[in-house]
Amino acid sequence: MIDPADVKTEMYEPIKLMNGEMKQLGKTMIKLVTKEVYNIGASLRIGTIRPLCHKNERNFQNKWKTGEVIFQ
Repeated sequence: MIDPADVKTEMYEPIKLMNGEMKQLGKTMIKLVTKEVYNIGASLRIGTIRPLCHKNERNFQNKWKTGEVIFQ
């Protein structure tokens, strides 16, 4: 964003804009409470239990809603 000669690069303004948006979003996010966390994807953190139906995300979502998810 700022090069070694202290000159703003072409990324400076877009990052500045995004930073302002994130600050606004943070005002709302700080008030929220996590109720549930879902991990879906090819790469999960060590210790995460993957649902058996993970390969079909839509199928997983449907089974999750109906309580049919089976964990390995």
